[in-house]
Amino acid sequence: MPFELGLYLGCKHFGAGSQHKKASLIIDSDPYRYRTSISDISGQDIHSHRGDPKRAISEVRDWLANVSKTKGVPGGAEIAARYARFVQALPRICSELKREPEELTFADFSEMVDIWLREAR
Repeated sequence: MPFELGLYLGCKHFGAGSQHKKASLIIDSDPYRYRTSISDISGQDIHSHRGDPKRAISEVRDWLANVSKTKGVPGGAEIAARYARFVQALPRICSELKREPEELTFADFSEMVDIWLREAR
């Protein structure tokens, strides 16, 4: 997605009005992999999850909490634990709705999340 990232950064830098206020998180599995393909972003704050889903969740959580200034957001470990519980419940929810987990569209997956969240309360 280097092209899309370039468009975004160009709009942020050269755009008018609210374009300058945009915030973004650039995250990759390797902290320096971008140097081989899109070295022009060297000045950006690149985050790395090092292939660890829990670290990726924590990186995104920390960034969102910081950018949004939202208080009381659970930590990355708690969010990862909740996601693990959702993944464990997903086959059952799919079975009840006569769907296959590997065939879910984004809309289907969103519906499964909504169902799980309502059940978990």
